[in-house]
Amino acid sequence: FFGQFLLLHGDICINRGHATAAMEKVIRDGKLWLSRGASVAVFPEGTRSKDPDGKMLPPKAGVALIAKATHSDVLPACIYFEGKSKFRKKITVRFGEVIPYEELGLTDESNMSEIKDASRLVMGKIGELLEKGHEKD
Repeated sequence: FFGQFLLLHGDICINRGHATAAMEKVIRDGKLWLSRGASVAVFPEGTRSKDPDGKMLPPKAGVALIAKATHSDVLPACIYFEGKSKFRKKITVRFGEVIPYEELGLTDESNMSEIKDASRLVMGKIGELLEKGHEKD
């Protein structure tokens, strides 16, 4: 259901085996949407973690590549639920503080190491949000 919802709302799924061509399209489309004042959502892990304890997967480079290409700030967010995802299960969506583009440490000349560092910074902020679970702010 969630996947169909995303596709109907302009989601672009990346086949990890053919990521280069897909990422070029994502960056091109991301620039277009951002230039129109829209937001672009990126799932930095590339897929859902199936770990029963909710352990996060290492981030893919996509979130930082898009931020670098568009000079965009990043708003970390997480979707939290306990145990297995089931219909009508309680979920919490939590948003963090915006990470300004300058704090990502990226420039037009950034190398892959700097891009990965920026992705890890974003995932660290998401991890902080996940630790709060269902608690109210």
